Amino acid sequence: MTFPYILCLLTFLILLLWRYRGWLLSWAVAKICRCRSVRLGKCGLFYVEHIRLCLSGGIVIEIDDLRLTISFFNTHYTKPFIITISDIRIEGEFNEQLSLTSSYKRQYSHRSFERYLYWLQYTSAIIRTARIVFLDVTPGSLLHSTFQQLQLDGYRDREGMQIELSCELLQAKLFSRGIAQNTAPLFVLSLGLSVCCNVPLGILKLKRLAARITDPQLILSDGLLEYFHDHPIRRKTKSTSNQFCTSFNIEHLLNTSLKLDIENLVLRCTANMDYSKTRTVSARLNVASISTEDNLRFAIVLTGISVDDQKREILFSCNEFNAKLNREMESPGSLFIDIKIFYPRFVMSQKAIVEWTDYYHNIRRRISVEGHFDDDFLTASVDLHVVPMEMKQFFCTSLSLSVEVDSFRCHLMLSNGEEINAGLELGTFRVCDNFASAEVGLDSVWIRQGNLFVDHFDSRFCHTWGTTLIIGALLTQYSQYNETRRLLVKIVECQIEYEEGLIQQMASFLSSLLYSSTSSATCSTSSAFQPHPSSQIVSAIQISVENITFFILARQSLYLILSIEQLRVDALSSPVTLSMLVLNFKIFQGIVTNDKFISWDDSAQIKSKEICGNSDRLMMRFSLLPSSWEVILLAESAVNLVWSTTVHVIFLETFRSLKQISNLFEQKTSSKASQSFHFNIETSSPVIIKFHLPRNHVMCWEVPSLHIRYMNHIIIEMPQFTASLDCHPILTIEKFCVEKQAFDAGMDLGRNEFKNLKNRTNKLWIWSADAVMLIFPYGYNFAAGYDEIINAWKWIKLVHEWKRKPFTIESPLPSDLKFSIKVS
Repeated sequence: MTFPYILCLLTFLILLLWRYRGWLLSWAVAKICRCRSVRLGKCGLFYVEHIRLCLSGGIVIEIDDLRLTISFFNTHYTKPFIITISDIRIEGEFNEQLSLTSSYKRQYSHRSFERYLYWLQYTSAIIRTARIVFLDVTPGSLLHSTFQQLQLDGYRDREGMQIELSCELLQAKLFSRGIAQNTAPLFVLSLGLSVCCNVPLGILKLKRLAARITDPQLILSDGLLEYFHDHPIRRKTKSTSNQFCTSFNIEHLLNTSLKLDIENLVLRCTANMDYSKTRTVSARLNVASISTEDNLRFAIVLTGISVDDQKREILFSCNEFNAKLNREMESPGSLFIDIKIFYPRFVMSQKAIVEWTDYYHNIRRRISVEGHFDDDFLTASVDLHVVPMEMKQFFCTSLSLSVEVDSFRCHLMLSNGEEINAGLELGTFRVCDNFASAEVGLDSVWIRQGNLFVDHFDSRFCHTWGTTLIIGALLTQYSQYNETRRLLVKIVECQIEYEEGLIQQMASFLSSLLYSSTSSATCSTSSAFQPHPSSQIVSAIQISVENITFFILARQSLYLILSIEQLRVDALSSPVTLSMLVLNFKIFQGIVTNDKFISWDDSAQIKSKEICGNSDRLMMRFSLLPSSWEVILLAESAVNLVWSTTVHVIFLETFRSLKQISNLFEQKTSSKASQSFHFNIETSSPVIIKFHLPRNHVMCWEVPSLHIRYMNHIIIEMPQFTASLDCHPILTIEKFCVEKQAFDAGMDLGRNEFKNLKNRTNKLWIWSADAVMLIFPYGYNFAAGYDEIINAWKWIKLVHEWKRKPFTIESPLPSDLKFSIKVS
């Protein structure tokens, strides 16, 4: 009789438990998870229809259709236990107290973690849809995230556990709650994700982590910058930072082997240029591969990079970007970086560059924090420069960098419709020992106008009109030792073309950029800031150029060629000196024809050009002294110069255009004490100057040597001066000397005899010679040649726009003249 009663009691208890199974399960979940409330829907043996959890931090979790499937009854599954959730929703407000609850303060031991990993190998979790909404993830924000087909699996191997996490689609949006009139998200993220990691048992260390991201799309707005400016992220103080504990250190994370693959990345940034104009910049990346190995090697490969805006006024593309970082096992502080860039392409518009530059300075002023007072005194004691002990051993003490650029192209569209194309076949940049030494190498650099393309460049004596710059090869080496810096530059085969219209357009473009950047820096710089005085560093620069040629175009019809076979420039910073050596210097002039090419060393074309200057060896030295600056010019070989109206016009137009360009870059500076100017010109070889006058008349000045010195006064000395007209020597002066002085006592005594003449401190010219010989050849029409000399002088005054000033009582008197001739 007792057994039936016991059986009835057990049946009653089972029915009672089954009847109140929901309440009992809710109570157990509330105790385990420490929830404020738990609500369960319809429950079965292996499923719960609905679960609602209210955590103590104010977060609400709702789960729909939670099921447990056992593979004993369904052989379709590979794991013994399969947990599936149809939909999960998490909502709440994120705050710092959420992470300080007792459940988060609790630290789990390695045994507990291994126990969870042990059960994970028999379990698979699948979440079909997950939605997470958090308020105040950052102050004043709302984060909405959606996950589709989220799956978590674990597998056991010999070394530990392999954990796999996959998500078909992840979407996230961040909104600013403080902007009621603008409901556009600050950023939108969408991607597919697959993560696999290896965790060894026995130690909590992440050994290997591999991730694959497919079709990621990220949309950003410049409102994100203003949002972070209005809601700065507070830095944690030492007291709050110590409340967060972790079971693994930074060393374990850095020693993890990582591999990340990204496919078809799309990044869009929207910028509000002004209140009624927006621009969108899109960046695309076909494949990105990032990998690390034992904190010794890091590699990143980017393929198919392209950036453009909606108007396609700015384009950038690159076939491949390859970067490798290697750290030596014996010396972890030594880091070597190797970067290779293949086929980069730039297309830029002057209008777009100016607009983006103005936008950058405007957004910089809007988000500038200078002048604002931060009343968060809790962060005052935080030393932001303190480096954790775990990170000090990974800092780089010796950096070596190598960058290689292959086949670079750039296309610039100016505002006036002109187009400029630039190219570089190969460029290298190397740095050793933290920039103690650096090297830059360039091969085949060119800048051309329009769509001009030249497929041959085999002669240094051939030039294509419209080619602004050509450099065959360039090598620059920089080194620094103690307080001495040295820069060496070597250039081979250089051609530079100066065309007034193009150069002025480029100068105007650069000045607009420099003006905007200078004004921005002036606005953002505090007047109270005074930098520390820099230490005295001696800099030495040496530039060596082989076969450099300048082409100067004037009025689109005249050209001048300056050819130098070898040029060397040496400069020193303390004291400031500049030395220059020129070998085999030639000047050609001519008229532009319809030919696209010009060869100035071709015998067939030599007749169409005229040599208007040459010298084998010239030296110049510039010195900046505390009270003056000096220029010394030495000609160690014969100097031949030819003047003509063509040469004069070319130099005059070039001078005027350079003056206009310099005015674009002039800035108002405080007046400084003027320094005196001294120069010295000396030649030990003949100097010949020919003047090609109109109507085929030629005047020639010839001296066997020349010495010109200017300090407080000017002195011109020559042993003999010969002036010829049409190959007839007209004037010959022996030991000719011209001197300009501020005053002379003898001349002042002579001026005192004139009572009505005001004795002003006028300058004095003294002309002296041992002998003067004037010859008029028989049968030669000297008057015709003399008339052309006068006409040439009138033409010079006309093109220079010289006008005689009215002579008033306030006008200074002309300089006095004093002639001294021993034999005539």
